[in-house]
Amino acid sequence: MATNAVKDRFIKERPEDEEDEAWAEKLGAAEKAFKIKTERMDKAMSALNEARTAAYDAFGKDEDTEAFQAAMAPANALFRAESADIDREMMETVGGDPNKIKGNAFRYFATKGEDAFEKLDFGAEAEGGEGGLLSPDNEKGKAAAKLMYDLGFEGKLWANGLAEYAANVDIPGVGRGEVDKSRPGGKDFEPSAKEEAEAAGLPPPPTTVLTTSQTPGLQGFAKVIQDARDSLDATYTAMAKEGKGVNYSDPTGKDVERLFGGFDRRSLHAIASNKDGTFSKNEQEAAQSIMARQQKEAMDAADPLGTDKAAAYRAGVKFLDEASQEEKESVNWSVQRAALQYSYEKTTKETGAPMERLGYGSALASVLKDALEAQDAQAGDVMKSVGGKTMGGEGTGYVSDLKSLSLFQDFLPNLSVRGAGGPMSVTV
Repeated sequence: MATNAVKDRFIKERPEDEEDEAWAEKLGAAEKAFKIKTERMDKAMSALNEARTAAYDAFGKDEDTEAFQAAMAPANALFRAESADIDREMMETVGGDPNKIKGNAFRYFATKGEDAFEKLDFGAEAEGGEGGLLSPDNEKGKAAAKLMYDLGFEGKLWANGLAEYAANVDIPGVGRGEVDKSRPGGKDFEPSAKEEAEAAGLPPPPTTVLTTSQTPGLQGFAKVIQDARDSLDATYTAMAKEGKGVNYSDPTGKDVERLFGGFDRRSLHAIASNKDGTFSKNEQEAAQSIMARQQKEAMDAADPLGTDKAAAYRAGVKFLDEASQEEKESVNWSVQRAALQYSYEKTTKETGAPMERLGYGSALASVLKDALEAQDAQAGDVMKSVGGKTMGGEGTGYVSDLKSLSLFQDFLPNLSVRGAGGPMSVTV
């Protein structure tokens, strides 16, 4: 762990040479080209969607499949022509797909940094020396790390300690660094309301026990929605009697934990999806963030040291497969599962490890996974795009609109299926 912390710092801070500068220039050009591509595709998609909406409206009146196809033919042809022109422009400006160029650049910097790190001479810090660094593939080191995890060690709680250690190492060609000590528990560590109550000798906060998808005699989803609404209202009332308001923006998350800490996954989905408009925007976003955090926690449990991404992605798929039927029917579920399965298979292929067959989850998840494969997307970029802040991206990590993700914008025209009565749109 100490070695990896030092290596990560070296890769970020090592001096750049001319080759690095050339790759940095390629990366900058690719990012600019991708932005232009996204803007052009947005306009093309808007035009296609307008035509599709009009065609579907007409189809709903006469159910004439041939008329629908004829109405869409010019719009589809125009979209294909625009897509081809965008691809041509990409080839002329950056020589290929910006996403692939970005991926190649990231791999270059990571590989070169790791290779350069292995050649460094740390003197007393070398393996076997006093306070020495073990090589990343040292079997004794990996065995010790596994034993620590089995005994309950949580790596995230030591994030600052490892960062401080790495900062104090005099890396050849880089020197010593600095570390932010403002968060003593690590950036991802926040005690729950239950933990705080126990530490203060107080009774734990009340827990709302709701039925799950595995419970015999499963209650209807409408009842789940109503129970969740009643629970939130009761907690709001209790907090008001205590003279407390609700602060959803509090970085400690105390109010959110008190309000939502007792909900099971099915209830959180009821709030996050807000199918009948029962819940406020703050309530939806809080539930969405908790759902994303639960998914990340399941992944972290399978990869506590951050050294086996494939195991983390596989655990994420397994976690989602245990969701309720209502959640599995949501766009978010299909997006998350497609992203995780794609990332698992891509990472496994790259490492040459045995691959488990995980099925497809849903028809939409299968189509989305194919879309990711078609563009050879980088696993890290995919998870950052769909996972929100928990994966280093933006937002809550809950996807209700595929059009909001640049990952799938090029493929949305193909997201339609045929039903018994003719073409059907897939809600995106």
